[in-house]
Amino acid sequence: MDKPNIFILAGPSGVGKNTILKTILKNHPDFQRPINYTTRSPRDGEIDGVDYFFNTPKDDFPKLLEEGELIEYVEFAGEFYGTSKKQLEEAISSDKSICTVMEVDGALQVKQAFSERVVLIFIMPPNVEALKSRLNSRHSETKQQIAKRLGRVDYEVDIGKNQFDYQVINPDNHPEKAVSDIEAIIAKTINQ
Repeated sequence: MDKPNIFILAGPSGVGKNTILKTILKNHPDFQRPINYTTRSPRDGEIDGVDYFFNTPKDDFPKLLEEGELIEYVEFAGEFYGTSKKQLEEAISSDKSICTVMEVDGALQVKQAFSERVVLIFIMPPNVEALKSRLNSRHSETKQQIAKRLGRVDYEVDIGKNQFDYQVINPDNHPEKAVSDIEAIIAKTINQ
């Protein structure tokens, strides 16, 4: 591979991005995953410093960006999420491929910064009802937060269809199909 690749998975809340990411990383132990910063609290099973750096103060995000610590950050559903510029650059300089999850706006920012190295993969839900069900079953957000997340679905799908390199459907209770499709994209990209 001439240049490392940054594979970014994005999609609406509840579409299964993190479940898919865990399988991809298990299948590719040589891939690195930058640990993103967030102001939200951990969900069940999430570990600080492994899944995210949790509870970063909201006031720190502009400061982290100004200091060059973040390549991107977004506010989503009342919480901030950001990606470490240093972690991406270290992986690239060590010829490691990266696979991570980001919100659509953040993914586009990273694509702009590392254009030829980034592969954007948008994960589509089978339908909006499936998203509602998945979000409600997490029991980690209020009804208002869920409504806010669902209010972005059309916006995110529009970006995913028009500005991402690939679109993959994650069918209900069958993430292995989405993983298989993403594995094919990774193989195709790495073997180019």
